[in-house]
Amino acid sequence: MNPHSTRRGEVNPTLLLVACILAAALTALVTTLVMAPTGRGLPPPTPSRADGKGAIPPLPRPVREGGSDLPELRRQVRELAAKVVTLEKAGTPRRSLDAAVQRESLEEKIGRLLARVKGVKQGEQQVMLEMAVMELVKIGPPVIPAVAACLATGHDRVYREGFAFSGGRFRSYPRYRTVLFDLLTQIGTPAAYSALFDAVERKGQPLDYRDLLLVFGNSRNEQVIDRINGLVPQFLEIAGKQVQGELKEEGMGSFTLSLFRWIEKRRPVQVAGHIAAYLKKCNSGSRYNQWAFAALFSLSEEEAYRCLDQLRIPGRELTRWLPTHHLALWPRAKIASFLREVLDRFPGDRTLKRRLFIFLPTTPCGTIADPSARLADIQILLDFVTERERAEVDKSLKSHLGRLRERMEKSLASLRGR
Repeated sequence: MNPHSTRRGEVNPTLLLVACILAAALTALVTTLVMAPTGRGLPPPTPSRADGKGAIPPLPRPVREGGSDLPELRRQVRELAAKVVTLEKAGTPRRSLDAAVQRESLEEKIGRLLARVKGVKQGEQQVMLEMAVMELVKIGPPVIPAVAACLATGHDRVYREGFAFSGGRFRSYPRYRTVLFDLLTQIGTPAAYSALFDAVERKGQPLDYRDLLLVFGNSRNEQVIDRINGLVPQFLEIAGKQVQGELKEEGMGSFTLSLFRWIEKRRPVQVAGHIAAYLKKCNSGSRYNQWAFAALFSLSEEEAYRCLDQLRIPGRELTRWLPTHHLALWPRAKIASFLREVLDRFPGDRTLKRRLFIFLPTTPCGTIADPSARLADIQILLDFVTERERAEVDKSLKSHLGRLRERMEKSLASLRGR
């Protein structure tokens, strides 16, 4: 906004003066060009009355120098420019008033855009939300207090069933609070993140926690990672309610799985006890127990085995717990140690053995780059399989272990030949 603009309906004296100056200069220039050096040209203005009263006086013309009016015109323009500068200096106090008007209009714009977001009803086009978010993101940090105030009310509204999410951001919004979360995320300042997590801690709803994991699942921002790690106990409490059917919110299907993937990847401190409590609460019929036990095992193997001993889960039920899909990513020494601990607790459970042996990898861990370390890695698991093959009584399991041993020996021979 121009600092010397006025309210609607008012006349700016500076602009009026400049207009008068330009009009006078244009009139003088036209008169100079029309009048010939011989003196012929436009006739002087005639009086309106015969007695001369009320006659219109002729416009003053600068005296010619050398047959040209330009030097005098330049002098007059310089004088008028100096007067404009003086008036500009005199009008400086208006700038503070104009700035106040500009700030007020910014607040009004933020309020109008947030009201548009809040007023969208179910079934209306998402383009209205996207346009409002784009304008608010352009405004930037001044939006944060107003958004925080909206989140603090706890108000929410469903826009549509389901949503689209790609590239780390929402492409369509399912509800009102999701829009505000995405808005703060796109602003991306520390103050914006603090406002977001503070709102979740005070007025957090289950879907708020889902959105946090969805938006920040692959985040590398240390501030974001630390805040989410601090909320893991609340996440686990919500996950327990979901597994036991206590939540009425729809759209929470991926929440528990995303939570345990986050824990296994980020390894937050001092949450192993909370995961064990979750497993004790949801120790039957949950398809997420496998991910929960894998997360617990990645944080504390001692706590994981203690949890197995305390719960005394039957072997058949335990097959839903054991993180068999993680075995290919573990070092083979870790696999052998894990299998010994589990099989010693359930020595006669054929179903459990079959499930464990089926998922055993026959090649070294893919994350090991050193050739000698890869040889030692697969050799440890080969020794374990050979030992189990000799001790196994069940013929089908003994045959399966024999085939595993043969594939591991071929893998070792291939590695030695390189």
